[in-house]
Amino acid sequence: MHFSDTGSADLWVLSQQSLTDDIPVYAGVSFLSAGLDAAFLYGDSRTGTAAYGPIGRDVFSLAGFPSQNQFFASVAKTNTSVEHTGAAGIFGLGFPLNSVIWNELLSAEYPRSRR
Repeated sequence: MHFSDTGSADLWVLSQQSLTDDIPVYAGVSFLSAGLDAAFLYGDSRTGTAAYGPIGRDVFSLAGFPSQNQFFASVAKTNTSVEHTGAAGIFGLGFPLNSVIWNELLSAEYPRSRR
């Protein structure tokens, strides 16, 4: 699989067969759901570019180096160009502060109290 990087701070993979059968998709056999969903809304507000899917964890390997319990989103719905480029998802290298996944996980773990 190869991934696109757009400056996103998140890792997500396509989880359903996309428009072309040439793109490998994540089967999710050992996916451990966090019980949360991610909504990636990208800066292109004119076309509403987005991707949606559950957050969970699994083993993720990059260049043969595995990362155990890596959190990512298993995207089943998107209108991004990722499908058309042959990429399997997004490997974001942006700042963690900008991560949708980590913000969802932290908000669930430490909910803000209403005053």
